[in-house]
Amino acid sequence: MSALSLRRRWLALLPLLSLVTGTLVWGTIWYPYRVLAAAGLSALVASALTYAIALLAALLAFGRTSWVRPDADLVLLSISAGVTNVGFIWATNHGPILRVLLLFYLMPVWTLAWVWLLLGIAPNRRSLLLTGIALLGAAIMLVKPGMTVPLPSSGAEWAAVIAGIAFALSNVLVHRSTAYSARTKSVWILAGCTLLATFGASFEHEPSAALLPASSIVLLLLLGLVLFAINLVVQHGVERIHPERVPLIYLFELVVAAGSAWLLAGEPVHLRDALGGSLILIASAMPARRIAARPPDAPGPTPRTLPGLP
Repeated sequence: MSALSLRRRWLALLPLLSLVTGTLVWGTIWYPYRVLAAAGLSALVASALTYAIALLAALLAFGRTSWVRPDADLVLLSISAGVTNVGFIWATNHGPILRVLLLFYLMPVWTLAWVWLLLGIAPNRRSLLLTGIALLGAAIMLVKPGMTVPLPSSGAEWAAVIAGIAFALSNVLVHRSTAYSARTKSVWILAGCTLLATFGASFEHEPSAALLPASSIVLLLLLGLVLFAINLVVQHGVERIHPERVPLIYLFELVVAAGSAWLLAGEPVHLRDALGGSLILIASAMPARRIAARPPDAPGPTPRTLPGLP
């Protein structure tokens, strides 16, 4: 095989590897935050610091051209992305990893509502069926003896659900914010994450250590740079893979999270979580609307999936 052919194969595989790298990062990023918590730095304080580092790196890398006067959609995108990331990190720091991620992936339900509310696209029978499957899976996971309505029963579970709602909103808002570049959106996403984490930390009752060991400071810096870098890496894949395939690749994050939770935290997988989670995965993996086939050489639609989120 010639060097040119190998290069073409590598370039064709690179977008997929970019998204898989994103799932590897987001499926294991809970662990360094728990390490920081053990060193005396709460999840929200650590989140605010790492996102501030990522935002600074983005501003230095992209320059002033990425910082523009926003409209209402870009501001709401920034806030919803901040809620998504902060809720995700807080939930994985305070609850069972796999259970938290499965509740986070109730996105088909929330996406259906946001698309109807913001884009005026009414749900069809297929999307309603998938919504019912996802809700049934959540009910199986959440129901407990003596509980009349299956609702989240802990702060981590509520944070996971809220983060999933915000993530669905973010994806829908990207469809309406096409006037801005990926760099501009990245800067505003990181700014929203920084501000929301700082705001949340101000209400937190968990004390944080005033002095951190050098290893924790290095870990904070590395995490901030990883958050900045993974945003760019994931964007490379999102821009080159059909939007309908992106969520399917993201589901690999659950496999990574299950393995890392078992290896690093010793968390078991319960039968109820496995059964309910399987239904949520089925609903997440099946597109709500069928896409018409197109010739291989025809240009596809411009991907608008939100980059850099879990």
